[in-house]
Amino acid sequence: MWEIEKIKTNYMQNNTVNWPNMLLVSGTGRDVGKTTFACKLIGSISKNQNTAAIKITPHMHGQCNSCTIVYKNKNIIVTEEKSTTYDKDSSKMLAAGAQKVYYIQTDDSNIEKAIAIIKPMIPNNWAVICESGALRSFIKPGIFVLMSIKNSKNTEKNIDKIPLADFRFWDYNYKIEDFKFDNGAWVV
Repeated sequence: MWEIEKIKTNYMQNNTVNWPNMLLVSGTGRDVGKTTFACKLIGSISKNQNTAAIKITPHMHGQCNSCTIVYKNKNIIVTEEKSTTYDKDSSKMLAAGAQKVYYIQTDDSNIEKAIAIIKPMIPNNWAVICESGALRSFIKPGIFVLMSIKNSKNTEKNIDKIPLADFRFWDYNYKIEDFKFDNGAWVV
């Protein structure tokens, strides 16, 4: 536990982890296009750039059958996805072209610890694309994208994150080719 706390201290500034090579994707509900956006971006960026993807879920699903355990305790499970054939987000991200895909299962109260575990595993010059609803409360990414669907009954999540978003896309209306990763940073 001491090593995790030491890592956490090294990355924390004003209770926020700065992660400039990360593009964070969140949504205001389910089925708003988070994974679709992430996979399209991975497919575009990974052709010329080492890319890592992270999927964070607040629900504990237990062991991922296509994953290798990186870290596990009663509150956090961090695994590395190894299969491109399953119909789950982390497998889709690997199939899209990410060199590494990490799947984190933890509740919001343990996200900081999970990030302290995973951040040192990803080189600073790699593009990082992360799908998470709650992570923006704990990190400052290079770019924060919020996905929404107009006229959807399922738009109550992450409303508090709207003012923090660098971009908010409605109804899958975006151009992936506008997003670039250059010299360790995201540019649009």
